[in-house]
Amino acid sequence: YIPECLKPYLGDTYGLPIYQEHIMQIAMAAAGFDKAAAYKFMKLIYKGKLHTQAEKDEWRAKFVAGCRPKVESGELPADYPDQIFDQILAFLGYGFCASHAKAYSKYSAVDLWLKAYYPLEYMCANLTVTPRSKEKKGVPVLAQRVAFCRAIGIEVLPPLVELAGTEWRIHEGRLVAPLSNLNGFGADEARKIEGLRPFADLKDFVSRTGIPESRFDKLCFGGALDSFGEREFLFNWFRWWRKTGRRS
Repeated sequence: YIPECLKPYLGDTYGLPIYQEHIMQIAMAAAGFDKAAAYKFMKLIYKGKLHTQAEKDEWRAKFVAGCRPKVESGELPADYPDQIFDQILAFLGYGFCASHAKAYSKYSAVDLWLKAYYPLEYMCANLTVTPRSKEKKGVPVLAQRVAFCRAIGIEVLPPLVELAGTEWRIHEGRLVAPLSNLNGFGADEARKIEGLRPFADLKDFVSRTGIPESRFDKLCFGGALDSFGEREFLFNWFRWWRKTGRRS
């Protein structure tokens, strides 16, 4: 049932208050609030400012009293003001304004379509714009999304110096992490390595990049040098090479 006075506002949502704007519209059309009072009421609701039961009861009394003329004239059923106020209180959890809700719905649909039909390309773009430091409930978001890739059969390669750059890339149907995702490696260092490619072997890489020990360790244990051999061997070889001063 949608009262006639609320059909212009709740007709599209089958009588349910869905958007922040509905709070104001119901308050004005049903309870007779002026714009200032309706706006104040809306902000108290969607910002979760009605903390105590006494505050909720106070505003319920104002709302029901404002609806009384329409109840007495038969425009609203007697129990409707309390029912619609209970629905409005659901916004204390959270509620979108109409523009956000509709825009997010549109982009969610587009995202889901891309995720379903172009998962490799979608996740490549998704990972590229995911900050390394971002966490959700204490869990790194980047790690969650990499785990999702692997769960749906997308192979994720470490930031190999032969393939990686400053963003996530697709190589032969696999995702390659960027060099700039390694701690201590910025975009400039990643571009420097890109500009010196290809590398014949580890000795060629070390000689031409002049990589210092601290950076070498990050590359080695971050998987960036896996194409040259086992990590333990590479780690020991580099220290032997530096210690002996051999360059040939």
